[in-house]
Amino acid sequence: MAKSSALKARCKLCGQDVSYGQLTRHLQKCVPDHPPASKGKPEPIRVVRLSASGMFLVLELPAKSKFFDLDDALRAIWLECCGHMSMFTVRENGEKVMYTADAEGGDSEGFYGWLPREKPMSSRIADVLQVGVKGEYEYDMGSTTHLKLQVLFEHMAPWPRGKPKVRLLARNLKPEYACDTCGQPAVHACAECVMEEGDFQRLKLFCQEHAEQHIADEHEDDDCVLMPLGNSPRDGVCGYEGTEEDELPYVWT
Repeated sequence: MAKSSALKARCKLCGQDVSYGQLTRHLQKCVPDHPPASKGKPEPIRVVRLSASGMFLVLELPAKSKFFDLDDALRAIWLECCGHMSMFTVRENGEKVMYTADAEGGDSEGFYGWLPREKPMSSRIADVLQVGVKGEYEYDMGSTTHLKLQVLFEHMAPWPRGKPKVRLLARNLKPEYACDTCGQPAVHACAECVMEEGDFQRLKLFCQEHAEQHIADEHEDDDCVLMPLGNSPRDGVCGYEGTEEDELPYVWT
């Protein structure tokens, strides 16, 4: 669906384009050269990668942050369409644990003893998202977007007051999509076809000409079914219409 440009990222700190395989090493050198502008006391900062379908974000946030902070950033930059539910899943001491908004009443053992333990997203990441930890994130429990999570490394830096609790360090270059009909660059996905077929990983993609033909032939000229293609694993799903400009509040020095 997407060509290999999705396997490169742009570092938001220095502007350099870096291959996926070299990105962690690049950031380990680049992040200390571009610390958040603050004279406060250095504190532990965790660097986390979220990925899906050849797309990825690398974010950093203070270890004292909460899962809510990471959830808010993922929604704002990459996922939000209709206020759907979301959750993180991480293994703790060999046990699968879910972090959800619904668990704000406190820690639960899981229904009937066989579902994973559930904890609130108001929990701090400090004792959970340690370096090397892998986990998952899900947005929308119907037309679900699944992300893989991994904590890449930690560094020490002061975190400035008044800034978001998450900073975007790198993001994959926008994928190049081809029209399913003619092979020319695609600009639309058909959200109605995705919902009807239930395969949220296989979008029906069209250039402008064949998008118009598709809705005339299949959807009674209802152009509301056409979703723009951006740079998100949520493209073409549900009512998502995000753009790369959504990241701007999280790109700062």
